[in-house]
Amino acid sequence: MARNNLGLPYKGSKNTIANQIVAQFPRAHSFLDACCGGGAVLEAAYLSGKFDRVEGIDIDEGIITLLNAVFRDFGKIDYEHKQLVTAERYKEAVRSRATLEDAVDRFIASFGFNGYDYQWGEKRRHLKYLVHQAMTLPTLDGRRTAFHSFIRDLIKSGTVEGDRWSIELSEIKNLAHTEQATNLCRLQKVEQTMFLASRTNKTELNISKKSMFEIDYGPYDVIYFDPPYADTKGYDKAKFDFDRFHELIDGLVDSGKEVYVSEYKAPTSKFTEILAVEKQMSQCDKLTKVVTERLFKGVL
Repeated sequence: MARNNLGLPYKGSKNTIANQIVAQFPRAHSFLDACCGGGAVLEAAYLSGKFDRVEGIDIDEGIITLLNAVFRDFGKIDYEHKQLVTAERYKEAVRSRATLEDAVDRFIASFGFNGYDYQWGEKRRHLKYLVHQAMTLPTLDGRRTAFHSFIRDLIKSGTVEGDRWSIELSEIKNLAHTEQATNLCRLQKVEQTMFLASRTNKTELNISKKSMFEIDYGPYDVIYFDPPYADTKGYDKAKFDFDRFHELIDGLVDSGKEVYVSEYKAPTSKFTEILAVEKQMSQCDKLTKVVTERLFKGVL
């Protein structure tokens, strides 16, 4: 049975709809995901058996390092002894970006797995640290001490009225979310799936850092783009050139390539909608909204 939650929990991820997207692609020798992000569509394409060769490209070196570790170079992440990523360590990882450990820390400790913003605000950060340590410290005494400290500080954070102590239930629920451990478990599940698949799957898989504007598209039969969406926020750590992108995809269509683009609306007049899927998109801890993801195919 196909998994319904693929890839990493990356910004703009197609993790719950990747199989539906790949189902629209024809069988072919080679497939390219030209801005693969968290790798959901890349994983679905690899597992589908539709292609002899699958390749993922992205401009973010950190996400490429992470994808290579969980998709191809198995056994390099120590999931069982991962230490807490503090705000200070997070800043160091974002600044350095030199090693696999930097990549892991940068993403598992970021808000929404975005790789840029630390996930815990200052107000409850120390309590989050204690919850995480109570679960993950290597010794029993360390976990016990962290748990006792958490209960002590949780009590201090509540309010006292007469002989009654109270704290908002929403605060307890929020503290129960162990985001770093959850994200690490997600990485581990992806790696386990890809490792098991690699034992029988003969599809060639390559992942590398490159701009979509630097790629030689000649060798690829099916090309998929999931770019930053027009008129949306959250991606502009580096400005995306939509005019150049539209020129690129129109040129590929004119050359006879099978080109597919995920967007909310058709990127150019050469593209027609072939799939519309509703999915929930998280906005913060408490809010989600339903959006309609659309897949467009280039037509001559």
